[in-house]
Amino acid sequence: MAQFPPTVQNLNTIKRPRASTDLAMSMSQACERCWRRKQKCARDFPCLQCRTAATTCIRRCQGSIIDTDDGGGESYIETLKARIRFLQMREDDAANNPASVLNATPASQPEHTGTINENDRPQETHIIQNTMQEASYLSLAAMAERTDKHRTCPEGLSFLSLLNAATTFHNTNSQVSRDLSFALNEGLRSADEPFCKEDTAAAFHTYLDFLDVSYPYIARAELDQAYRNVIDAHETGTISQRLKEWPDHFVLVYLGVATGLLLSPEYIQHETRAQRLFESSQMALRHVFDCSNDFAMVVCLAALTIHSEFTQAGGSTWHLLGIAMTRCIALGMHTTKVSDLYSDDSELRKNARAFWALYLLDTHVSSALDRPYCLDDCEIMTHPPSTPGFSSLEGAWFHMVDQAQTIRATRRLDKEDVLCTFVNLQHWHECFAPQHVLNKFRGAQLHAGGLVELFKYSAVTSDLHRNMIIMKTEETFTDYLNLLEEKLVSRTGAPASLDVVQVFAIGTIMCRLQSIGQSEQQQVTYQTINILTHLSTRYNYATALRDILMQCLMNTVSVERPETNTRLHHVIEKSEFKISSQMQAIIMGQQSHDRS
Repeated sequence: MAQFPPTVQNLNTIKRPRASTDLAMSMSQACERCWRRKQKCARDFPCLQCRTAATTCIRRCQGSIIDTDDGGGESYIETLKARIRFLQMREDDAANNPASVLNATPASQPEHTGTINENDRPQETHIIQNTMQEASYLSLAAMAERTDKHRTCPEGLSFLSLLNAATTFHNTNSQVSRDLSFALNEGLRSADEPFCKEDTAAAFHTYLDFLDVSYPYIARAELDQAYRNVIDAHETGTISQRLKEWPDHFVLVYLGVATGLLLSPEYIQHETRAQRLFESSQMALRHVFDCSNDFAMVVCLAALTIHSEFTQAGGSTWHLLGIAMTRCIALGMHTTKVSDLYSDDSELRKNARAFWALYLLDTHVSSALDRPYCLDDCEIMTHPPSTPGFSSLEGAWFHMVDQAQTIRATRRLDKEDVLCTFVNLQHWHECFAPQHVLNKFRGAQLHAGGLVELFKYSAVTSDLHRNMIIMKTEETFTDYLNLLEEKLVSRTGAPASLDVVQVFAIGTIMCRLQSIGQSEQQQVTYQTINILTHLSTRYNYATALRDILMQCLMNTVSVERPETNTRLHHVIEKSEFKISSQMQAIIMGQQSHDRS
């Protein structure tokens, strides 16, 4: 059996088991050196990497130094501890008896312990430096560069590359598919096309009106000023110069006009131009990364996320929202200490406005997709908008945030809170409607979304007041579906992608409510199927949701329940749209009320 070296035996007064030769020839973890350097280890003693580097191989799991001639060894950590104890001993001796320092010497080899050796007397400075260097290396080893020349997936990914991936990710549709790289290579395509006030003013003001009743991430006056700057740059031919000064203005205006075109009547005729403006905004966005501050980046990401709601070619709304919220949190917008969004502090007011707009986006997108919120309410330190005053815009802003907080609270409801939450949602709608006489559809859309969330995460059918709740809910759903159907037929504006998910959820809920009369239940469900058929011409995943809803309706009226359930499972698995577990429970008639 191999014995410990003499220097180790002098230091170790506590007996420890010796490592056998068999144990030395195999190990379950990477060695100490490979683990610190984050490189692949051969996992044998000594490992190939340590032999190639001509260094000592240290077994991390047992903490022993392995040598080819000696299967046992002293722990590397214990070696450093012993050396530190030796230096402390010398310091104490120097304080008590300065002459004793002259008779004390450290160890001769840095690989072994700091045992006093009368025959070896290196200078004290050298020993202290060696010890400090090795101890510091242990603390900084996690940041050591890789030496195996193999790149992992996260390496080489920049924020811009993630954003490009999110904007190019969309459902396949031959009519609206695009290649972003081609647009970037072509440059600002809108510079070659007329971008004058006469052609864009109406669409831009439509966009501003939409923001007032949805996601006012920036003040209307600031967007108006940005629009004037971009128009002036196009009229004077100074786009390249102004792009370096205000790159965020170009992004916001291009996206604003593109979104406004999609929200305008006969939007189908403007799809091509809206797409080109979107591509131009992507080119300008590269300059925002280089020249602008974090706030400009956040509002540009918010504008991108909003635009993606109305076209499949605008990227993934969910991924863009996550990137925007990441920037928002990194900037600390959720901790902005301002209670009045109309205060005199311009920077705090801007940050608070942008944050609460992203808060609304996070609430509506995550609720519709049944995904966790990017930011929980318990992590928010900034105050919500103040109580509304005389301004209608102040009232709208206050009520939208208030409803978003109520929707988020539905995921944490107890059984006795169902009626209370329903009353709060009804009261919100009554207060919200007068603020938005010109946009009745938006109020019905938000109210229906809140009730959908209540039914998904609450035991409404077991509540004592279920008859009243279901009756009022059916009225709200019917109003929303009628307004949406009228909008689709008249083509007054492009439907949002979240409308597809919300219509599907309404049809599923109404199909599964047993307390509603059979004729009324089927009437609402048939209406949702018709709307999904219409929406499938713009969003191809609406076809899969329509098929699921049709099969769900067949299950309700079919006597052969096992066979229809099997077909329903098959349709759900075949769907290209991911159905959440919460919605699957409602579809299968086995709703769960676990809190998420």
